[in-house]
Amino acid sequence: MKVQRILPLLVVGLIGTGLQAEDLDIGLKLRGTMGMKSEAGVKHGLAVGLGAAIPMPVVKGAKLNVELGYRYYTGDGNRQHVAANALTDPQYDVNFQKLNVEGWYGRCTFGMPITESLGWHAGVEIDALKSRMDAIGDFYDVDGNQVGSWAFNPEKKGITASPLAGITYQFNTAGALELNLMLATYKQVTVTPVFGATSVTPLVGSKNVSTLKIELGYSFRF
Repeated sequence: MKVQRILPLLVVGLIGTGLQAEDLDIGLKLRGTMGMKSEAGVKHGLAVGLGAAIPMPVVKGAKLNVELGYRYYTGDGNRQHVAANALTDPQYDVNFQKLNVEGWYGRCTFGMPITESLGWHAGVEIDALKSRMDAIGDFYDVDGNQVGSWAFNPEKKGITASPLAGITYQFNTAGALELNLMLATYKQVTVTPVFGATSVTPLVGSKNVSTLKIELGYSFRF
């Protein structure tokens, strides 16, 4: 099932159990993500989503928060180190790489109030993201002859889970601030130069990476 179908089906299912439309606290979510460190050249990002806070009658004040949105992590382009080899002169080689990650996400958290304005929540985000590596390679042998060159954009798609926890401060009836700590997981595309006897070719691979990110969100209630 596609991630973008999760929120409507969940909301419809909960309404079917007896909740009325007026019980749903629906809002627009704007999120900025700050990395604790750069992982695979990716550090910060933005997201926008549509969320609903659904009261849970079995626990006083408890809410199930569901959200569907689009996330974008921007990468920092940088020149990668070229290992010493018998074919090229690494000081003249160019191995430039930049990773960009974007796609849909679905989020589900369980929340409880601490005070009238402050609450906590915890849950998981399921991401369906596409990672694109912008790779440029130019390689020269010790005589100055070009033995390898490429400029291409390999892509990998993946579905990953990112646990999160945080607090929400409701400063008025229409708006709230949210602060989260999230273990973000996404796919890293790797482009590694392979040195042959007379030429250099790219080897494309991928792996999942996880890194802590701080997320600051603003919720505008409809």
